[in-house]
Amino acid sequence: MKKILSNIFPTSPTISRPTTSFTKLLTLACVCVAHASPIDKKLDVDIDREGWLIDLSRASINFSSTTITNQDNYTHFTNSRLSGNSQLIMQFYGYMLADYYSKRFVFFNSLLAEYGETMVFLSPQRRLRNKTLDRILFSTGYTQRIWKLEKIGWGEIGPYAQLSLQSEFTPSLNLPYRKKFFRFAAGIRLFDGKYIENLKLNLFGEEDFSDIHNLIESMGVETGLVLKHTLREGVQFNSLLNYRHYIINNYPDFRNPEHELEYNLRLDTTLWSSFSISPFISFYLLKGRYIDKPASNLFVGVSLGYGKILKDNKGKPKGS
Repeated sequence: MKKILSNIFPTSPTISRPTTSFTKLLTLACVCVAHASPIDKKLDVDIDREGWLIDLSRASINFSSTTITNQDNYTHFTNSRLSGNSQLIMQFYGYMLADYYSKRFVFFNSLLAEYGETMVFLSPQRRLRNKTLDRILFSTGYTQRIWKLEKIGWGEIGPYAQLSLQSEFTPSLNLPYRKKFFRFAAGIRLFDGKYIENLKLNLFGEEDFSDIHNLIESMGVETGLVLKHTLREGVQFNSLLNYRHYIINNYPDFRNPEHELEYNLRLDTTLWSSFSISPFISFYLLKGRYIDKPASNLFVGVSLGYGKILKDNKGKPKGS
């Protein structure tokens, strides 16, 4: 890692140990936030939103089952509905926010958990399990409130720094350990807009400590966009796009990432109270630096979900 960092950040001869990528990004974030802090007392921000916002944004399950029996005796029949094997498809998703708004800054905190599995029953004694999704992601970050784009309804803008820890529920195939990542990001974001919930551009440093005996560090650039819009009462459009490009890392060639793309599209329709039904499209793409063709995962389905704001901080009287 010392050799990698020296290509970007030359080491001073008076310093015996080179600074890590995380320290450099952290220093950069502190400098940006310090220079962005307004000196005057009058701030151009949304002063109606202050205090804790706790939101169980979504908890959903997508479940489908196909049961086929005695199909071996009917292989020559013309009815194709008796072909194939019994299978079970299950996907769980949960996302919760706990954000704290102050007059000059916001602490954004989130917890995301998702798991998906397909089980194919080849025979009463044989079954094939295929994990299609597995992620636990905790994020916390500081955002400086410096400017509200009131005239065009696009929310607030400011520099931010974020820490993230990612893992999984079960070890991946052919690995004796769970994947674990630590990320630090520093950049600028636009948030809480009428249509744009979050738009970000940042540098990131990543530490892959899945294998404690072989730590891997990466640096790169990342951008993301989250859109939300109420089409009519009880119907809401949601979209997420996130792109991450790895500029430099010390991964071995056979698993060296170049870029990854995640895109989710969902249409929530309220059934009753806080329950909704949602057709969705989920797409993920990963391109290896030394692999010609990228790999992708496309999932199309319908989910039943629940979401509720547990504590709101909008529209409180001043001083409450």
